Amino acid sequence: MTNTKKGLAPPLRVDSKALFARAGFTLMELLIAVTVLGVAAGLSIPTYGNLIEKQRANEAQVMLDTVYKAEKLYKAKNGTYWAALANPTIDQINQGLGIDLAPPQFYPITAIVAGTTGSITTSFTATATRSGGSWDGKAASITETGEYTPPTPPS
Repeated sequence: MTNTKKGLAPPLRVDSKALFARAGFTLMELLIAVTVLGVAAGLSIPTYGNLIEKQRANEAQVMLDTVYKAEKLYKAKNGTYWAALANPTIDQINQGLGIDLAPPQFYPITAIVAGTTGSITTSFTATATRSGGSWDGKAASITETGEYTPPTPPS
C-alpha cells in the first residue's frame, strides 16, 4: 500500500517479532523495584504516623482552649476559677463550667488543677492526656494566662 498524496511519508512498518521478543521483566528488575518500594514505604510510614498524631493533638488544643475561655467567664462571674477534682469526667467539667464539650476521642481532660491564695482560686492549669496510639500518655496543658503547651512527640 502506497501513499498517493504528495509530501506524506509512507506508513511506518513495525517488526512485531522484534518488538515483542522480550516480554516481561527479569527477576533482577523485579527485585530492584520491590526493594525501592520497600525503602520508600519504610521511610514514609513513621512520618505518616507522626502526622496523624499531630492532627489528633489538635483535639487537645481545641478542648483546652474551650476550658480556658470557660474558666475566664467563670472567674468574671464568680471572682474565682473553677477547680475540678482529679480526673474530672466530661459531665463534671460541663456542669462546673456551664459549657457543652463533647466527649473527646483522643485527649480526655485529665486534670484541672487550681492554685489558691487563701480561699480564692487565683490560677489553674488544665491538662489533656493522650489515651492510646503511639503518643499514649503524652500531655498538653493550658494555664490561666492562655499559655498552651502541646504534647511532645516521642523520641
